[in-house]
Amino acid sequence: MTESWIGQTLRRYAVYNSLGSYPLSSILYLIGMRIPATQFRRFIFRRRKLSSIRAVALGVSCVALAFLVRFLLTPFTVADSAFATFYPAILFSALVGGTVAGVAAIILSFLAGWWAFLEPIYVFNQPNFREIVHLGLFILSSGVIVWLALQYRRTVFELEDSESQRRLLADEVRHRAKNTVSVILAIVAQTINDKELAHTLSDRIRASVDARDPLETDPSQSTDLRELLVDTVQRTHGQNIVLNGPAVRLGEAQARNLRLVFHEMSTNAAKYGALSEPAGKVNVSWSIAQSWLNILWCEHNGPKVAPPEKKNFGSKLMARMVNDLDGHLEPTFAESGYCYKISVPIGNS
Repeated sequence: MTESWIGQTLRRYAVYNSLGSYPLSSILYLIGMRIPATQFRRFIFRRRKLSSIRAVALGVSCVALAFLVRFLLTPFTVADSAFATFYPAILFSALVGGTVAGVAAIILSFLAGWWAFLEPIYVFNQPNFREIVHLGLFILSSGVIVWLALQYRRTVFELEDSESQRRLLADEVRHRAKNTVSVILAIVAQTINDKELAHTLSDRIRASVDARDPLETDPSQSTDLRELLVDTVQRTHGQNIVLNGPAVRLGEAQARNLRLVFHEMSTNAAKYGALSEPAGKVNVSWSIAQSWLNILWCEHNGPKVAPPEKKNFGSKLMARMVNDLDGHLEPTFAESGYCYKISVPIGNS
């Protein structure tokens, strides 16, 4: 037997309502309005205030839709659910239209529910004590719904204003920071006579600036380790860098610190290690063991190396960056080339 229109409507309503979308999204689906969540949210929280006539019209429309749904559900409901479908209509009216629309929806819902869904139906009968309590609770509950909707609406607007102000300040700070970095780089170039030293220091400053903007940090955002290595090392040295390891997502602090560490390692390799020779190779591999990320940087086919007599600034910088992540750095100096093992807790960001 072909499923009836009412049956199809109820089935679609149940499925869509289970998705937990915005208030009244399920009712909108019943009339074919498939509005994406972001557009639906913008539609609800519009800054422009509705005129009184439009607000009342919105309340009337929402109540009419709630009335139709309640009428279709009549064979499947009980008397105590006379106002069940009107609550979402009141909520939607208050969220979109404000106080006027919310109050209009309460009044119309009260009259429509009393007239059509309280026995005897289609008359305004004298209610008994039980029905008076039922009607009173509906008005009280609806008033609370409108008040909460208005408070929520105001909170959303306040948060949007705060976010707009924060972004404006962040843009200003970012602009000033870029100007400051440019001034610092100019001072370095003009003050340090050793061009190689000046170039190294400038590269370190640029590497720190290239890290993700801390003003835009989002705990939900992360950086892929392979992409970080490609961007920091492999893009410059090409096939001389061999990467091998599983997909690993790094937190904001891990990505920032490891970017500086990899930049320092590649700089040293280009000056003194394997990347200073045409046939030199650097194998970078990583793995995860017991919630620790282990990264192995090994150089091959480069000049013979020996342990340094003392730690230079670059070595101290790498150790400091890894220590800040509660990890540890283990360098080894085999004749075949430099080798570094970096271990950091994978959950630490």
